[in-house]
Amino acid sequence: MPMPLCSLHWAERYSRGPLTDDEGNQLPYKKSLQQILKEMGYWKEQDESVEEWQERCKKHTSGKKIVKRMP
Repeated sequence: MPMPLCSLHWAERYSRGPLTDDEGNQLPYKKSLQQILKEMGYWKEQDESVEEWQERCKKHTSGKKIVKRMP
């Protein structure tokens, strides 16, 4: 009998992101997201406060156009 899981726990256990490891296996979603955010400069640096991180992200995104994709 399968174990019922809420969305959060299902994603934690089974969801995979678009990136792969060195062996070609898809990374878990959270790992993929973390790598993507680091590459984009949106991941929190080890020595910065949450307030500094939020401010840096606001500055990084200010002035950028948001493109809505039509289905």
